[in-house]
Amino acid sequence: MEPYGAGYEPAAVAGFLQDAYYYLIAHAHAHKYVMVTHEVVAHSTKMIKIPNACLGVDVRYLTPFEMLRAERAKFLLGS
Repeated sequence: MEPYGAGYEPAAVAGFLQDAYYYLIAHAHAHKYVMVTHEVVAHSTKMIKIPNACLGVDVRYLTPFEMLRAERAKFLLGS
């Protein structure tokens, strides 16, 4: 198992922990929820993206469009 924040610059870890994303991802992990985000996996050591963090703790994530398709959302215009 890699040490906490392994591979990321200390500023990236500090920045990630200053946002609420770490809490949302931990909550999703604890309750088996799915994260929904526009972000995509990034191969950078300077910024931790939500999908990267989700992959690190085995949390499933979707784009908003994937979520809408999965939920079979319908948008109807009134007359």
